[in-house]
Amino acid sequence: MLPQNYSGGNLELQIEFMTSTTGGNAVVWAAAFERHDPGVDDFDADNFGSTVTGTAAESTTSGVATVATLAITAAQAGAPEAGESFRLKLTRDASGTFQAGDNCLSDAELVSVELREA
Repeated sequence: MLPQNYSGGNLELQIEFMTSTTGGNAVVWAAAFERHDPGVDDFDADNFGSTVTGTAAESTTSGVATVATLAITAAQAGAPEAGESFRLKLTRDASGTFQAGDNCLSDAELVSVELREA
């Protein structure tokens, strides 16, 4: 659910992750937001907005998390409103489908995701 004090601005995802390697290589994340407009949207159908990407270097210290930041405009999120539910599709883009540059040699381990109003 979006917070009740969400004012309709752009959104920011803070993706905290770790990797098994410590080479400082790049990890690319891809995310898409789906607004759930009550009484309007069919929850059985996918209606995700544009995919956005963000890159962060893996930590050079084992067991230390890194944060990648992804920006989602209100338009890309479907102009959600305060208190609405939503779905978030989050993937690692290791194959370069949306953005080239992921050269991390191990799995990226998702620790947490924070959604903020930018």
